[in-house]
Amino acid sequence: MRLLTPSSAHRKRKRAQRICVRHGCEKNAAKGYTSCVSHIYEHRNKCNKDNLRARKETLTHYGKIGQLRCCWFRCLVSDIDMLTLDHIRNNGSEERRINKHIVGVRLYRMLRRAGYPEGYQTLCANHQLKKELNRRRNNGS
Repeated sequence: MRLLTPSSAHRKRKRAQRICVRHGCEKNAAKGYTSCVSHIYEHRNKCNKDNLRARKETLTHYGKIGQLRCCWFRCLVSDIDMLTLDHIRNNGSEERRINKHIVGVRLYRMLRRAGYPEGYQTLCANHQLKKELNRRRNNGS
């Protein structure tokens, strides 16, 4: 049996009482949560902004000449929703096999903490697909 720490015991009690534990709020917490609906949305919006900032910083670092752009020759795509992170040496599957849980925004944060190591580039979704098609044609698979 796992012992509850004071903070987890406190949260469990507040969750059972349906009391919001953020900022001394007196509102009822949403069912199954320790925060009221307004604080849940506030936290979600903050996380979304932080995730977008991490993605933008990483894609900008690996973009063409340090800009938020696709690295493919003559490609002018700079829409963050269309840009992706590419493994230059096509070793993405091996990396995901080793680090199963490091994908998406976790990968962007890990690369930032590691000082943006080499081996990545920013490509638009079309050129990411084009690179993969070229790789498969050349390998015969």
